[in-house]
Amino acid sequence: MAIRRRQARDYPGHPIATDLTNPDFVALAQAFGAWGRRVETTSEFPEALQAARGSGGVALLHLVTDLEDIALGRRLSGGATPAPQSS
Repeated sequence: MAIRRRQARDYPGHPIATDLTNPDFVALAQAFGAWGRRVETTSEFPEALQAARGSGGVALLHLVTDLEDIALGRRLSGGATPAPQSS
């Protein structure tokens, strides 16, 4: 993310080679015998966390965030992070 932040600061609108593709973390967790779930909205999180805690073993929650969110309360574009959306 540090490279992406610098590109946004020094060359706005021209990111190069920073759009990486993640593996399927849930499938990887399950392949190693762990419990896993992908969480895409804030409203999904409480139930997913409860399920992870009740899984009886190693658990992974893959929390999907907006690429613009680079730190708590900070966005790549320089604005404040908007309030979480409940879906």
